[in-house]
Amino acid sequence: MLRLDRPILAFMAALGLGGCFGSRETLIGPAESLKLFGERGQAQRVHIGDVNGPNETLAYSWSGSAYRFTDEDGRADPAQYRLAPFTGPWMLTERMEHGVSVYGLARRESGRLWTYSPQCKDLTDSEIRAAQLDLTLNGTCWIGSAAQLRRAMQLILAHNPKPDGYFELAGAR
Repeated sequence: MLRLDRPILAFMAALGLGGCFGSRETLIGPAESLKLFGERGQAQRVHIGDVNGPNETLAYSWSGSAYRFTDEDGRADPAQYRLAPFTGPWMLTERMEHGVSVYGLARRESGRLWTYSPQCKDLTDSEIRAAQLDLTLNGTCWIGSAAQLRRAMQLILAHNPKPDGYFELAGAR
């Protein structure tokens, strides 16, 4: 897992495994991955509450089925990122690295892509049981299928999640 003190790690705001929604395989396939930002460009990442570090500018490029990012110092993020349609204005996000995927939500509004990092603790015990999530001692909810991921994120939406930041495109190509 990447270190949280690196600004590039904030993309999709679904970082680290403690308390997150994760799977041991990708649940968003290449065919449903949205090419939302175009082939390449730059995006300004703005953090709410400075939780993940200072705001930053990231360069991005499309790999054919996912996005890759590089920070202002030219350091490449080893993870791949996918967005997939979900419900209404909402999208699912997936950060894939070293055989583990971490999930979140995003919403496009007024030229911004708002990012949300839901935590398993955002759900009640009865919701966790109803969604048949595998809750570990560190608070991670392991998900085994795309249907289960969609159910868990639908439950999260019912709790009116708060964004942790947003992206603004600066020079998409």
